Amino acid sequence: MPNEGPAAPYTSSLVHTSPPLAVGDHRHRSNTVHVVSMSDSNTGIDPFEMWDEVEFSKRTGYHVRKIQRGRKDGGGPPFILEGKKPRYRAVSVLRWLEACEQSADRMAS
Repeated sequence: MPNEGPAAPYTSSLVHTSPPLAVGDHRHRSNTVHVVSMSDSNTGIDPFEMWDEVEFSKRTGYHVRKIQRGRKDGGGPPFILEGKKPRYRAVSVLRWLEACEQSADRMAS
């Protein structure tokens, strides 16, 4: 049997419809995620766009396990269950991140 070479890489048919949250490197040395442009009108994100855990992770840099733990413990952003699968409104995630950033700023003062 002849060598057929390596298998073709897996490619996803999913298409991302909105731009990344921040331009450039969105992480600080402390591994804290910083998101730029928090107002709904400036993000370029559809207010009805929904993210699953993987998309949430890709957009924010949070590990999927941390997202799951936040949902279980009540410390994460609001979510909607679509059947058994959690979905997050992109705008709600942005608001939640902004609230986290503000509370961290108050604690540092």
